[in-house]
Amino acid sequence: MNTHLAGKHIAITRPVEQAKKLADLITNAGGTPILFPLIEITPLADYSLFDATISQIEDYDWAIFISSNAVQNGMPRLLKKDIPKNLKFAAIGPVTAAELKDFGAEQVLTPQGRFDSEALLALPEMQAMQNKKVMIFRGVGGREILAESLKTHGATVTFAECYQRTNPQQNCDGLKANKLHGIVVTSSEAMRHLLDLAGNEDWLKNTPIFVNHARVAEQVLARGLTVHIAETGGDEAMLKCIGKATDNETQAIERGTAEGFLEHYNAKYNTTFSIVKIAGNGESPDVECRDLAGKQLYIEVTMTEDNVGDIQAALGRSEHKSLDALRGQLQKVRAGTAQLPVTCLSENVVGILIQRIQKKLQKHYGDNVALVVRETTGVDWDWDLEQVKIRTALKSEINHFDKGVWLLSRSKERIFQIL
Repeated sequence: MNTHLAGKHIAITRPVEQAKKLADLITNAGGTPILFPLIEITPLADYSLFDATISQIEDYDWAIFISSNAVQNGMPRLLKKDIPKNLKFAAIGPVTAAELKDFGAEQVLTPQGRFDSEALLALPEMQAMQNKKVMIFRGVGGREILAESLKTHGATVTFAECYQRTNPQQNCDGLKANKLHGIVVTSSEAMRHLLDLAGNEDWLKNTPIFVNHARVAEQVLARGLTVHIAETGGDEAMLKCIGKATDNETQAIERGTAEGFLEHYNAKYNTTFSIVKIAGNGESPDVECRDLAGKQLYIEVTMTEDNVGDIQAALGRSEHKSLDALRGQLQKVRAGTAQLPVTCLSENVVGILIQRIQKKLQKHYGDNVALVVRETTGVDWDWDLEQVKIRTALKSEINHFDKGVWLLSRSKERIFQIL
């Protein structure tokens, strides 16, 4: 199984039913999908206007479907009408087109490469619209560019609105409760909901947003937030976009850790090693280094994660929810003004570090390899005491790292050789 998203938490803001495929892809890549729908698709309370509109379908030349939601909510009712054989179908993207074909539409006009109203309008068939009648199947509201453009080419346009979109979320607590490595947003409407709910909170500024179209990215870029745009539509393209961005993030962490380690290592042994390659793509060891004479040194990187889950574990399943509250509690414990509900803080964090090291020790990474373990909870530990505890716990382990096992502080100011 491909595990290039291992340890990554990715929120998906699509309607739940439409998020399943991407969620499965993320899971199969080793990641954890977090379903947080910002759009909920619901049927209309009253379909009398829609039914009256489609009752005139025999007079129309084109039926254009904006989304798969339009197909699922509109086609069952449309099939009950007398659909003229000369009625032509068009869809914004391939998924919508495939669903139309499932309902019996033999030919569906679809843009290639880019899937939006502008791409559909650019097709020659959409230019020859003089005196044509077009029915656009969509949800209540939505963009007007398709209809307005068709009108300028001489078409008569009618909307057949067959579903509605609502925001089921009242706040962003479901997102803030997780250490997110990204948020997937695939519509401008969902993006507006996200930005309205999050406001100017710092957690969103530190979380990359993945979108399927440059138009959806406009609001994010205007706020100076981090955004990644998939190369094309579809869940596979979105997964590729997420993987590429998170690979870069992982490589940046690995590079920073290796640089901190080499600064100490070179000073200690009077060597001249520098980084020549960050492996990426799940390759090991993580970092390749060489000195001025061409001698190689490899670094495998692991760390405690600076997230709510690990800090809660360190606190002995604390009931504190926000990261700031957890860190504040940690500082109180260190100052002796608070007590842990279950076990000693240092022992829990030492346990996390020991588990990370033991897992790495089970594999042989080759020759000239150092394991660098970076502690990332951001707490001012008594390192002289903690590193002795870790060394003692691991003294009976078989060590395949011939260049040693090292503990690096989050600030990269202190380093200890454990094995």
